Amino acid sequence: MLLCVGTSFLYIMIVYYSLLFIFYKMQFFVIFC
Repeated sequence: MLLCVGTSFLYIMIVYYSLLFIFYKMQFFVIFC
């Protein structure tokens, strides 16, 4: 149970940071464009 919760939390954090990185990348692209 604890391992499952930890794995899902890690997956959520990876998805959150990847979305944040994509958002910042698009923001810089719009600024440079």
